[in-house]
Amino acid sequence: MAHIFLVEDDQYVQYTLSKILVKAGHTVACFDNGRLALEKLRMKPPDLVITDVVMPELGGLEMLAQFRAFNAVIPVLVVSAGSSKLSEDFKEMAAQSGANGVLLKPFDRATFLACVAEMLL
Repeated sequence: MAHIFLVEDDQYVQYTLSKILVKAGHTVACFDNGRLALEKLRMKPPDLVITDVVMPELGGLEMLAQFRAFNAVIPVLVVSAGSSKLSEDFKEMAAQSGANGVLLKPFDRATFLACVAEMLL
């Protein structure tokens, strides 16, 4: 299975998503801010990055733009709370930052795992 970096500042969400990923057979490294994740991404890139958007120190889209400057290959899934009204604008912003996919919270386990599997193809 895959090695995944999960970048999420909400401890409950981080715990829940990491537990889902581990139960699906993946290994997960968790980070609560984009700056720390970016440091680790430079050292040993994972198979997939899953990142929230709004975080302390360095947000997900800013982290993604900096990551894409030195790695354009590893897939990145952006997850964020958002309304359907804003979803198209947000998806466009995420794509411009280099995201391979966007998943708006709240989502269920099956949807999350399907999206992860798609990113790992």
